[in-house]
Amino acid sequence: WIPTGTDGHPVRHLSPPDESKLGRLEADLKRKFADSVTAPSLDLRQPRIDEMAEAQAVEFLRGNELFDKGDHLAALAEYEAALKVAALVPYVQLNRGNAFKALLRPVEAAACYQLCLDASPPRTEQQRLVHSLALLNLGLVREDEGRLQPAMQLYNAALALNPKCHLASKARGHMHVRNAQRLQASGVSKSVPPQYE
Repeated sequence: WIPTGTDGHPVRHLSPPDESKLGRLEADLKRKFADSVTAPSLDLRQPRIDEMAEAQAVEFLRGNELFDKGDHLAALAEYEAALKVAALVPYVQLNRGNAFKALLRPVEAAACYQLCLDASPPRTEQQRLVHSLALLNLGLVREDEGRLQPAMQLYNAALALNPKCHLASKARGHMHVRNAQRLQASGVSKSVPPQYE
């Protein structure tokens, strides 16, 4: 008698997995991941590296690179070093907040976003862009905390400063949809906005 599968073909029995092979495979994958995280991804010419050093943005850019690779703690260390450059403070605080948010530390993230807002009054177009991103990210933190009204106010403020801030518009729209779903689920259909029906 030969066991058959659901399709009628004989079933082959495989030997149990070799634990030593799995261990070697896991070690190899960890080594490759560590190499990819520590390897510089920017292949820059020396004049560009000198330009970054002259602008005192090396730590900031290294922090961005580490953040992109998922090493948020190392990125935070680089951002701390980049805080010594006054012109970069709003950008550094914004990115520090993003790193803290990625590490699921909303209190620190909110504090960094607030420091970004304090460091960058929205006078120029670039400052308004940074300010709107900080407002958006602070709104996302407030929404994660369940503080929906302050989150909505922050999204609206971000859109008032930068009408092209599509992420704030999207977050605000998602918030409206979730609220309408909650109203429908609770049986208060008269309160559901007509565009949602």
